[in-house]
Amino acid sequence: MNINDWKQFALGVFGSGCVELLYAWKVYQGNGVFPKRYRRIGFWFVRTLLAAAGGVFAYLYQPTSEILAVHIGASTPLLIAAFAERPPKETTP
Repeated sequence: MNINDWKQFALGVFGSGCVELLYAWKVYQGNGVFPKRYRRIGFWFVRTLLAAAGGVFAYLYQPTSEILAVHIGASTPLLIAAFAERPPKETTP
């Protein structure tokens, strides 16, 4: 099954958004007090960029199924976080 480019992007964005939705659900099930970041525009700006990155990754990977596009989008914030935490190794010529 081949899915079109916009659908890949949209499913990647959806997958990335599901990560935040799951976190919000866990908070709601716990003490019900949401972190202050949810009230800040900067948080939503960055979160929107991460969701868009999930869509771009899903497009670039060209998945063959819709669920795979969602999985790629959901894993994108983790991939970016892993890249940011480990500086690249310096190589000598």
